[in-house]
Amino acid sequence: DLVKTSGDCNDNDATVFPGGIEFPDGQDNDCNGETDEGPPLDIRVAPNPVTNELRLILQIFVPGQKVEVSLVNTDGRVYVLGSLQPVQFGQITQYEVRNMAAGTYILRVRQGANQLTKKVLIIR
Repeated sequence: DLVKTSGDCNDNDATVFPGGIEFPDGQDNDCNGETDEGPPLDIRVAPNPVTNELRLILQIFVPGQKVEVSLVNTDGRVYVLGSLQPVQFGQITQYEVRNMAAGTYILRVRQGANQLTKKVLIIR
């Protein structure tokens, strides 16, 4: 059951509360009077450098929307790692990279119009 709380800008939605995470969803999720001002996408990558298996930890995302993950090498070749529909903050997804050549890559994570990139080093 939802409980009326002083300062809560939407007592009917448990995902909206003072100090909440702001999503690009047209709502004021953190009750600060502004809409969609927060980071729409945030990830962690581990380990980096990586040898065999790359872990992607989804920190902030829009729930229920598809996330696409790819690596781009220095020649511009795109390696699609996959896509997923995240459901839980901190969700971990693993990608096999043991057959990819050693080198510097750009990890590209997209969700809708939002894109985030991180440098990844594959070593042998």
